[in-house]
Amino acid sequence: MERPPSKWLWVALLLVFVLGGLGCCVEGCLEEEKVALLQLKPFFYRRWNPNPLNIGRPFFYALYNWVEEKSDCCKWESVECDPTTGRVIGLNLSVGLGNREAEYNGFDLWYLNASLFLPFDHLKSLYLRGSGIAGCLQNH
Repeated sequence: MERPPSKWLWVALLLVFVLGGLGCCVEGCLEEEKVALLQLKPFFYRRWNPNPLNIGRPFFYALYNWVEEKSDCCKWESVECDPTTGRVIGLNLSVGLGNREAEYNGFDLWYLNASLFLPFDHLKSLYLRGSGIAGCLQNH
């Protein structure tokens, strides 16, 4: 006569299912990171246009899909998220001036409020090349 599986086996299987499922089923980024990205957008939405045929239009507008509606910021342009946790781990906010970086081409220099990046606890890479940052604001 076969012995039925013990209740501990069922508990173990349930734990594996529940805990294993949590790591694989993250949907989108955290709301606080999404809000922080939207606060960054006005500072980084202009990019250098490398197309020489666009005379008089040295810039194009990027980050067009950074919107408040029910969108997953992990799918936004220039944002990289951890596939397991959904946390933002990379931001590429470079302007993309390429070999024209020295000319600086019309951007006003500005001072970065570095506290805008505080919500990104898991940020591993941040690219800001050519963004016109002259320095950082002092914390008060």
